[in-house]
Amino acid sequence: MQSKQSDKVTLWYLFITFLKIGSAAFGGFMSLIAVVQYQLAERDKVIKSETVLDGISLTSILPGPMAVNTVAYIGYQLRGTAGALVSMLGVIIPSFILICTLSHFYFEYGQFEEVKAAFKGVLPAVSGIIIGIAYKMGRKHIKDYKQVIMAISATLILLFVGGFWTTFIILFAGGLIGYPLYHKQFPKQAKKYSIKPIQFLWPVLLIIVCLSIIPLTDLYSRETGAELGDGFSLLGTFSSISISLFGGGYVFLPVMQEIIVEHHNWVLPQEFADGIALGQITPGPIMITATFVGYKVLGFWGALIATIGMFLPPGLLTIYCARFFDAIRLSSVIQAAFKGVRPVVIGMILSAAFIIGKDLDLSWQSFTIGIAVLGLSVFTKVHLIYLIFASGIIGVLLF
Repeated sequence: MQSKQSDKVTLWYLFITFLKIGSAAFGGFMSLIAVVQYQLAERDKVIKSETVLDGISLTSILPGPMAVNTVAYIGYQLRGTAGALVSMLGVIIPSFILICTLSHFYFEYGQFEEVKAAFKGVLPAVSGIIIGIAYKMGRKHIKDYKQVIMAISATLILLFVGGFWTTFIILFAGGLIGYPLYHKQFPKQAKKYSIKPIQFLWPVLLIIVCLSIIPLTDLYSRETGAELGDGFSLLGTFSSISISLFGGGYVFLPVMQEIIVEHHNWVLPQEFADGIALGQITPGPIMITATFVGYKVLGFWGALIATIGMFLPPGLLTIYCARFFDAIRLSSVIQAAFKGVRPVVIGMILSAAFIIGKDLDLSWQSFTIGIAVLGLSVFTKVHLIYLIFASGIIGVLLF
């Protein structure tokens, strides 16, 4: 079911909008979502902020890169499956092109000090932007002291415990608490919702196929030419990683290192570390590191294959789950539960700002950039993309 706001949204709008967002969303998952929330919900008003919060709630418990999965969810809400795929494509293209370019120069000439300096300016700006978005969303969706307590509790738990299972537990707890607190606000729906078992079958088959590709890729690597074998191996490896791991980019990295560095020997340990750094200091999802690895193995085509393997399978799974979320979202039980889940998600967003802040260069320059961007994002209408690019330029000049 598409939202009423989607009537004026075209596929071209989704592609261009997410292309621009993907060009400026430095800092990982929550920074990208902050720009999405700002652009689509606050400026263009084509979605409600509840849609963003619901998307985060759903993708937090699904495998794969959370940022791109959330973009797929939002695209699906606006223009169905085509909208989801176009949105994913738009948000990935800028970082894909940039990583391919930087990978070429990296393997030819080495590291980029100017890029690292720009990132030192962008990081405090991203923290300020995320805090600003959390404040705006909280002001709109947190209506009583019970939701305030849930949001603050979620923030503190994630800061001091963290991890996928912690995220899953607090989301589940938010729903369990939300239902008894708020179910009287939502009248019971007479409509019955049925989901046919066959509709669950194809994503299960997708997971089985992806997980089965790994031994086949090793066979192809031995029995075919190097390029064909490496292509199959890249696709299978990154597909299985993306569809079988939960919790976002930082959970993926140790597993990726073991498989990519120690098992396949595709990159050296230092090269892998530098690939992660490039994923962090460039816009878009951190798991664009897959592009870096693919480029080292097989050039541009290797980068493309690895990127498809990393982002497409979990994106398709998100589209599938979004279909069934739509089928039950009008249930009074779901609406009451999500009244408890949404403040938890706002707490997650706020905790992300502090987690990013832990990597800040502790200086007056970083503090000034962060406070200035926070104030401008909350109290002015200056576009976040301009704030991010300006912070990067200031970073080059100051650091």
